[in-house]
Amino acid sequence: MKNKLLFICLSACLFVLVVPGGVARGGAVTDTVSIHIGYFGWDEEQFVEKVTYHWRELDDLYGGILSTNEVVYSYFSGSRTYLAAGRGFYIRDLLDYAGIDFGSISRIDFFTRDQTIGPYRSFTKASLFDMPRYYFPYLAADEDTGEIYSYHGGDLYDGATRVDPMLALEDYTEWDSVGVLFSELYENTMFSAINRFRLFFGQLSPSEANTSSSAKYVYKLFITFTGTPVLSTDETNIELRVGNSFQMIVNVSAEDALLDRYVSENLIWTSDDESVISVDAHGNLTVKAEGDAVITASFGQASVSAAVRVGQNETVQIASETGAGGGTGTGSGSVAGDGDGDEDGAGVGDDNDIPYEPIANVGIHPREDAELQFIENAGSVYILSRELMSMAENAAWVSRVLGRDYTGHSEGAVSGSRGGGMGADAVQLILPLREHRSYIWVVTTAFAAFFAFGFGYGMLSFRKKL
Repeated sequence: MKNKLLFICLSACLFVLVVPGGVARGGAVTDTVSIHIGYFGWDEEQFVEKVTYHWRELDDLYGGILSTNEVVYSYFSGSRTYLAAGRGFYIRDLLDYAGIDFGSISRIDFFTRDQTIGPYRSFTKASLFDMPRYYFPYLAADEDTGEIYSYHGGDLYDGATRVDPMLALEDYTEWDSVGVLFSELYENTMFSAINRFRLFFGQLSPSEANTSSSAKYVYKLFITFTGTPVLSTDETNIELRVGNSFQMIVNVSAEDALLDRYVSENLIWTSDDESVISVDAHGNLTVKAEGDAVITASFGQASVSAAVRVGQNETVQIASETGAGGGTGTGSGSVAGDGDGDEDGAGVGDDNDIPYEPIANVGIHPREDAELQFIENAGSVYILSRELMSMAENAAWVSRVLGRDYTGHSEGAVSGSRGGGMGADAVQLILPLREHRSYIWVVTTAFAAFFAFGFGYGMLSFRKKL
């Protein structure tokens, strides 16, 4: 009984191994094939997965997208002939369907389930696709010497048929056979999917020995493109100031949009002088000190650089002014005028180096020794604090920042300013912040009192009715 059970188990195992569609080599038969893309010099993990297809998605007999073809291929091992009939799709059609730029391909690597390290077979695009490959129907080999000869006694190229490289979904093969005999004897009912996906590609010449290159269990293709990604930037000469922030943008041009994105996300950023500028993994520059530095973005053999100069902060020279107007001041300058709006006086006083900072709803320092002031942007009206308007040189500084001359053309001085004759239009545009806020407070209080009075009067009337 035990022997009978053992025989049944062995028979079942043998059936799995030999019956068409069975699983060989521990599940080596593949259901999916993927295409990865990259460039020379890249490691395997750097190649980007473009697409992965299930065989049913590709097989037109099952509603797939690719047309399948039944083709016979001849091979020579160096001493024996090998004939193969396969039904599958041409690799060229697969790559076209996947959106691969066929003209930019340099090499194709085929990875198989029974090859654990690296590709099983590699071809240049020229050798696999550009050079004509053939099926030789009269190729035969002497069993004793291994020499090839023509089976029908004529030329070996007689009846030769050009073939395209294929990934077979199912196939049938024989050793030591001749093409014309093999073609007459085999039937597609003899096909098996046990070797899916199988690489067939034919011969460049009758004597080409390439039987071992007919790879079984292909599950992955690596497409290596010619050249290298091209990196560029529109910012080759950058001028910054200490405290500035800046992001350098690099454009990537590769053979595929996926490679554009991959390279952009994996650029290596460096600065040749970290004491002046440092850069992070996203191209963000941190300015540390005055000086020059070169920022470089690279990936593999491709790189692009930009020169960056960090200069001194800009300064604005401000002098006390004597301008026309009805006000006189006790500050660093005196204002005397006839009230006609003309500037009759000349500036008197010492120059002040005042740091220039653009107005953008941020705190600014009109003078290094002044308290922090704020400029609030309210539409087209700039509202300044009373303290900022209390100094003639600060009013002049604000005029320079705003791009207008608000001094020396008014009928009178702004109340509370010392030596700062302000124009009538300046009074309308530049208001003391405190007074502005006080006006809002008065209006708000008036409305609140009105509604409180109305509510109280209504409640009193209601009680009288009760």
